[in-house]
Amino acid sequence: MPRTEEEAPRYRRGFMNVTTGCCRYVDLPELRGHNVFGPTTEGLLVLLDRATCVVRLLNPVTRQAADLPPATALPSQSDMKELPGFRMVDILDV
Repeated sequence: MPRTEEEAPRYRRGFMNVTTGCCRYVDLPELRGHNVFGPTTEGLLVLLDRATCVVRLLNPVTRQAADLPPATALPSQSDMKELPGFRMVDILDV
């Protein structure tokens, strides 16, 4: 519940069903302190915590959030080459 009426629209987002054209507005206080990058194809919101730089996914329907691992936790290409069974085709250039 918003503390003030001025706060309510700031965290309210509209979601449209592209099949029916119906729109539903939802208050998402979980957006406080985050930048919203946009939705995924599955309807999740990609958020960046401004204080900690943690990237998380938010399901706006269930309001469940999951933190993504930091990019520093991902293996580098040289780390992957040392893995048993590694093949060069396993590395994807993005």
